[in-house]
Amino acid sequence: MSADWGESNMPLSAARNLAGFVLYAERAAHIGPHAKVHGGDIGVRSVADCSGGYQLVVGAYSEIEHCHELYAQSNELSRR
Repeated sequence: MSADWGESNMPLSAARNLAGFVLYAERAAHIGPHAKVHGGDIGVRSVADCSGGYQLVVGAYSEIEHCHELYAQSNELSRR
């Protein structure tokens, strides 16, 4: 699958509709363990600095509604 990336580092279709996000961060986002995220996408806008770690971290046992997307240059999905 290929995406047309705009200046915001988001696929252009996602960048145009911020209302579809339940969490949208500038540099990084951390979703703690046992979180439940429903009703929209999750995204991080900026391109990560290589030394800064992951831009998007999803904690262990968290539930992200499977019909929504995660957008970040780098991410960590913790194990159960």
